Amino acid sequence: MRIVLKPGGYALLLVCLSVLTIMVFRPRVSPGQEAAFWRVDPEGRYVVVSASDYARGELRQDGTAFRGQYMHVTGAYEPMLIAPIPDAAAAEFTVWADLRATDAQLKGQVKGTQREYEWAMERWNLPQRFHWVRMGRHTRAEMGDSLIVIRGGDKSTSKDEGLSAVLLARDDDFNPNAVRI
Repeated sequence: MRIVLKPGGYALLLVCLSVLTIMVFRPRVSPGQEAAFWRVDPEGRYVVVSASDYARGELRQDGTAFRGQYMHVTGAYEPMLIAPIPDAAAAEFTVWADLRATDAQLKGQVKGTQREYEWAMERWNLPQRFHWVRMGRHTRAEMGDSLIVIRGGDKSTSKDEGLSAVLLARDDDFNPNAVRI
């Protein structure tokens, strides 16, 4: 079978693939509850969400993970978390991901189009526990409606790799590794 695209066909194909991606990888929560899973720090320093609230792969138990659970996926470039950015997040924020032994990329989703941002190259870092990795300072406008964290494309170096949580800090100097979250 041979498919021939007419002029403008590639654009239509890309739009169709984008819509399909959004439909397949939508968070599994009902409308109106989208930001309900984000926890706001009582001191207003950050908002944090567990990867288990927006389950994208295999949910595993581990005492060193945020809330004792983490997300494990095996596919290259597979989403580990897709979550709406809550109203409680500041207009500008630093993104932190609680990772163990995996490469991960941060993406934003603006009007259905994904934008690629920082990579955290943690696959060779094999700590015994999860640790917070800085994934850059961003604005709500550039990130759009949702943030996405995908697994890297290389072969896994650990059967225990994964993402535990994502944190959005108001202050760029805030480091979740230095406090108890």
